[in-house]
Amino acid sequence: MFNTLVGRLYFLSGLVVASFYLFIYLSFDYSRVIVKDELLKAAQLVSHQAVENQEHLVESTEAFLTSLASLPQIQNPDSELCREFVSNITPLFERYVNIGVPNKQGILTCNGTELSSPINVNDREYISKAITEHRFTTSGLHFDRAIGAPAINFAYPVKIELHTGEIAGAAVAVVSLDWWSTLLNSSKLPDQSVAYVLDSEGNALASFPDGVEFEQPSSFDSIWKGSDGVNRVFTQHQAFGSDGLVLLSFITGVAVDEPFLA
Repeated sequence: MFNTLVGRLYFLSGLVVASFYLFIYLSFDYSRVIVKDELLKAAQLVSHQAVENQEHLVESTEAFLTSLASLPQIQNPDSELCREFVSNITPLFERYVNIGVPNKQGILTCNGTELSSPINVNDREYISKAITEHRFTTSGLHFDRAIGAPAINFAYPVKIELHTGEIAGAAVAVVSLDWWSTLLNSSKLPDQSVAYVLDSEGNALASFPDGVEFEQPSSFDSIWKGSDGVNRVFTQHQAFGSDGLVLLSFITGVAVDEPFLA
């Protein structure tokens, strides 16, 4: 074959074609790795931004409630003065969907949104701890009965007179998860991407898109196929409370196109 001109031409042509296909394969494989890395970075960025935003909310809310609890208008949570004052200031703070002041028995009548009847919130551990332990507390992610939606609540003790230390109740601020949905909508993630917010027990109380059923990924920072047949790369970031325990977790799964799978 190599003794003839035609044979040598066929051989050289074969080398050129093989090299061409090898170049295409290596280029595609390299591009696939880059795409995977970029998708992982996108998922990590969204989850990390969510945690940073949550941590900022915790810090600013503690400062807000500390100041609110010192005001004389709320030192009698059962008074009309308290109800009028709180209902007037609640619309002024966009980040808080509700502000309330339950009394030391845990009965909520002083509230930023109208109540059809008093609500007994004595069973909320974060409120009882704020009152009995005289400190800033948080509920973690839960379903708020006053607004009827998933939220994160914070509480700070209200003292009748600062120098006596006698507790009148607790100043409470409620933060919804609207900011999280806004963050995801502005992130321009690929179609069929998903995200979840989990409470401290690992239960998903919020999802993106809204109503998507939570399915625990078998692994993070790698591609995983869900029961819906979609391949996604998942990442998780956790926010911690002042006690060092997990407050909530943000999970983001960015959809991966089939051509970029290994």
